[in-house]
Amino acid sequence: GPQAAEHGGQPTSAENEAARAAGQPEMSEELAQEMQAAAEAFGAPEASSSLLKQAMRVVLPDTWDSEGEGRFNAAPDVRKLEAAWPQLQDELDTASEAKTDKVERFFADALKRAEEQVDLKVQDVGQKLEARAKAAETKLDPAGASKYRSMQWTVMNAAERVKEKIAERQRARIALRKHKAKSQKQALRKALTNPTGILTEAFLPDGQSLSELSAADAVEEVADALRDLFRAVEVAAVRPPLSAEGGPLKFLSETVGRAEAEEVPLESACEAALRGLGASLGGLAARLRQELESLPEPEKLYKDMEFDGLDREAKRDKQMFDGKQEFDWERTLKLTTQEQLQRRVAAHKDKLEKVERVLRRRWRKGRERSRPQSMQALAAFTDAITKAEDSIRVLYRENSEKADAEVTRVEAERRRTQEQTQVLLSAALVIREEKNTMNDAWYAAPKERQQVMFKSLKKVRRLAEDMKNLAIMPELKQKHSVLLYSLRMLEAKLKNECQAKPDDILDGPLKLSPAQQQQLEEAERAFEEQLEADIDAIRAAHGARAERAVSRLANEFKSAAEVQHAGSLQAARVAIDASARAAGRAEFAAVALRPFADAVAALGAEALRHAEVARSPLDAPTFQPKRARLTDALKETLKVLAELQKGANRPPDVGRATAAEKDWEVALAGAEKRWREFCERHPETATGDETPRSQAEVVEGGLSNAAANRLDLGDLGDEDGTATPRGRGVVRGPFSPSGGGGDDDSPQQGRRRGGRGNAQQAK
Repeated sequence: GPQAAEHGGQPTSAENEAARAAGQPEMSEELAQEMQAAAEAFGAPEASSSLLKQAMRVVLPDTWDSEGEGRFNAAPDVRKLEAAWPQLQDELDTASEAKTDKVERFFADALKRAEEQVDLKVQDVGQKLEARAKAAETKLDPAGASKYRSMQWTVMNAAERVKEKIAERQRARIALRKHKAKSQKQALRKALTNPTGILTEAFLPDGQSLSELSAADAVEEVADALRDLFRAVEVAAVRPPLSAEGGPLKFLSETVGRAEAEEVPLESACEAALRGLGASLGGLAARLRQELESLPEPEKLYKDMEFDGLDREAKRDKQMFDGKQEFDWERTLKLTTQEQLQRRVAAHKDKLEKVERVLRRRWRKGRERSRPQSMQALAAFTDAITKAEDSIRVLYRENSEKADAEVTRVEAERRRTQEQTQVLLSAALVIREEKNTMNDAWYAAPKERQQVMFKSLKKVRRLAEDMKNLAIMPELKQKHSVLLYSLRMLEAKLKNECQAKPDDILDGPLKLSPAQQQQLEEAERAFEEQLEADIDAIRAAHGARAERAVSRLANEFKSAAEVQHAGSLQAARVAIDASARAAGRAEFAAVALRPFADAVAALGAEALRHAEVARSPLDAPTFQPKRARLTDALKETLKVLAELQKGANRPPDVGRATAAEKDWEVALAGAEKRWREFCERHPETATGDETPRSQAEVVEGGLSNAAANRLDLGDLGDEDGTATPRGRGVVRGPFSPSGGGGDDDSPQQGRRRGGRGNAQQAK
């Protein structure tokens, strides 16, 4: 037929010589036939120019097949072909016009042969009717002779109508081929920019275009269109997606607008092609049912004419012979159809397995190429985060150790100071108590006053002796001097008031009263509170210093990570998604292409069935093959179409294979989690100075201001017998504490103010 491959598709010696010179394998005869078949399907029967040959290779499955890659040439440059589309379009139009002329010549020859076959049948039927008319004249039956001669004119008129109908169907078929060539050119145009564009513009005859064709022609046209559609689905399945023109990769995979390879919508394209396939099969089924319902019943007269001139026995023999011939014809047709179906099913099964094998190999190659790199990048990124966290822990540990050391030092110094402060404070409390006792006994009876003064003298001497033996800290030297001075002054005054020996001193340590003990405990509690606050201040200062150092280190690491590990997370996500898409594509293609392969194989066999029926002898006056043969062929094809429509109306439902990427997903999820947690723990903050002024003055060891204020010795003035306490308030006695305020009393201060004190005492 017009779709047969021509000698022009065979590889020439010049082409093979050029391939050998380029170091490439020679083009095989099979590949050349496939290229020629693709050229025929796309309206280019003579792909003579190199540009047109490259364009035809775009719609050839072996071009994008990894098994066939490089067998003859590398994959065509679709961008170059797209840029040269005006020139390519002119060549396609020229080739399409040549093919249209060829198709018109072919159908003209077919019409001529059909008319000759009709004329032969008309001549045969006319001869038999003329013989019957003469026999009627012999029997003196002019009415019967006229009847048979009238039937001759009826047969000739029916033949003319059949010829006109055949011519109309041929013209409709030529118009259908022109429309197909136009659609295929548009499909090629889209295939240059979109891998599935060949499917969006795939040509499938609808019910309206099939209604003007005969049943055999309709089946042949649909089978031919499905063969081209299956080739287009193969190309769309095995052709790799075009690389997207994207920007640089962002850092986190959650970032919106990441650039990744363009995902070819093979699923939606195949679903649309399945819908078109179902519509075309439905239109063909409607046309065949219409043909089946319009088949006329055979006229007995024309059937009986086959036995004219035969006796009864010869008629029986002819009937038996015709029955055997019909049985053999039907059996041969059935076996031939089954054989063709098996061969086509096996051939398309190999193509399906090849598509799946190619896609799975491509998936494995891409996965084996990207997975180690991605896993290595993720491991390096995770190790970098681990090292940064280790460095941060070291910083925290070092600052904690420094804080602990400083707290230990300060606490030791404070407690040593507090211990001596408590001793001095207890001495000051004893001195105050003895002064009050002396003041209370001043106006007592002489004997009682002397006893009180003597007892106080022994305590004062005991206290003075203890103070002299006390190893005092430099910070408390001044307070210690004030106490010793006060004790000397008080001892001198007491010696004047009582008769005592130099060795009269209290034996054993002094015992504090409950009130004095309570004051010491209050002072101790205040000290502990102050010490705890100071320790907290020290730790807070070191903690703030550590936080600034950690923040600075985290910011430096994040800046370095964005440079050294930029895109590792998103690159892994893109690679995993690409691998999953490739695996899902292979799984989807293995299932989605099966309805197309089944339809092509089944309709190819049915086209052979109807072609054999169409070549069988014609019946009169319909000038069609025998009604029984047409009926059987139409019913068998309708059964096949019903099964094919079920597959076309049931879109494939397959999942995406992601189980193999579980460890990859786990590695990516772990890296993303580590990075997210690191960023949440260490947000972007201003680090500031190394030691801010508000935190620079860390509390050092020694006596705090609160402890110094608690040890107030201002009322322990000089007690030399002439001095009185400072101030001008009312006095209770010669040994009363000062009623006024002032700073610490040193011996020098007591001497400077001694005159005014003597005057007050004299009064």
